Amino acid sequence: MKVLFIQYVPGLYIAPMLLSAILKKDGHMADLVIGSDEQKMFSKIKEYNPDVIAFSVTTGNHVWAAKTAKKIKEISNVLIIAGGPHPTFFPDFINESGIDIIARGESEYAFLELLNHLRDGKEVTSIKNMWVKKNNQIYKNEVRDLLENLDELPNPDRSIYKINSIPKTTFIASRGCPYNCSFCFNHIQKELYKSKGKYVRMKSPAAMIAEIGEVKNNYGLKEVVFDDDLFITNRIWLKEFAEIYRQKINLPYKCFVRANLVDEELVKLLKDSNCEVVYFGIESGDEELRKGVLNKQITDQQLINTGELFHKCGIRFGTFNIMGIPSETTEQAYKTIQLNRRIKTDFPRVMLLQPYPETGISKFAISNGYMDHYDINDFGVSFIRKSLIKQKNINELINIQRLSYFAIRSPFFEKMMKPLVKLPNNKIFEMLFLFSLALINSNENKKSVIKTILENLKVIKQAY
Repeated sequence: MKVLFIQYVPGLYIAPMLLSAILKKDGHMADLVIGSDEQKMFSKIKEYNPDVIAFSVTTGNHVWAAKTAKKIKEISNVLIIAGGPHPTFFPDFINESGIDIIARGESEYAFLELLNHLRDGKEVTSIKNMWVKKNNQIYKNEVRDLLENLDELPNPDRSIYKINSIPKTTFIASRGCPYNCSFCFNHIQKELYKSKGKYVRMKSPAAMIAEIGEVKNNYGLKEVVFDDDLFITNRIWLKEFAEIYRQKINLPYKCFVRANLVDEELVKLLKDSNCEVVYFGIESGDEELRKGVLNKQITDQQLINTGELFHKCGIRFGTFNIMGIPSETTEQAYKTIQLNRRIKTDFPRVMLLQPYPETGISKFAISNGYMDHYDINDFGVSFIRKSLIKQKNINELINIQRLSYFAIRSPFFEKMMKPLVKLPNNKIFEMLFLFSLALINSNENKKSVIKTILENLKVIKQAY
């Protein structure tokens, strides 16, 4: 069977690479095209003539995916399947006219089973993880048990992107997060997989090193980015991995940590294994808001200690912050700026809250009158364009978010901007925010600001 993955924007993503590897191992064929270039996409469909077209859909690009699938159906009767976070949490996406099947949850082997059934002429309506639309009926199947041994999975097929050099790319060593922050999807996914197996799992250190080594040897890898929800969950695993990594790979790497798990031993472990940058969430500089509304049980002191430890050992760090939180006051928003300044964050990223439906934060917003209702199509790709929260100071919070980087860098700017944020939301503040992102990214990746802006123009265009 021939599968064509259609991806929203340029970039190397684990999902199509992993699916491609699994399918090819079983004798199927796979290719990929970027869907933002419609002319190229339709030419590819005509040339490749796939049996199945697959979309990975997130809430935000789901509108684009539905429209694109409908356009494809107008010229071809190819089977179209949608997987990813959006169909997982909003399976009614199956009702879109261009979609034949949705895959929910971790569906690598479900997708393989689907392809094998199609190849062998077998019925596909009872495959676990799949919702199938056939003869005006929708067959809804439960998810299968979680894959316990991640080492069973083949290394992702990076050749699907048809590039000869990959100096920097992402890897994922684990699946799942043990925490239940109200703004994150993990607590919903845990409910989906209740009694279906261990939620947090990790590849063995040896398997992870083998995957990284393959990319290093074949693609000239120079920098590693671990895209796990939380890279430091298992200290025993990390110790074993760090030792082998230092000996066999020893490339600079970046990863996500959590302040309540950081201590001197951990920081030394990361430093000795050539960790160059870490990221962790502050979310809000107000401890009460962070714990009570966001359900992130981390204290200000833990965040301060984490910053001090990483500065002391010479590991640069970035923070993730949210503004436009239901019930957030302007004073609390300024506390986020002040805490970032106090710990001397190298790369402070401040985004607007996206209260995705069914998450704890969206339920809090609706039950407390900060959202009347929600329409899933209100959610866009960008975390900076708009807020769905309705409260008196929301426009002010949006303006603070736009100017946050400069206020974090300078207490004088913070004082100066306080009367400015009372102005209506405007393009000038929005452009200043985009420029601040370019400054952060250029500093983090050690590139010029101009080069960073040029490299991200297409992504910014898509976000808008």
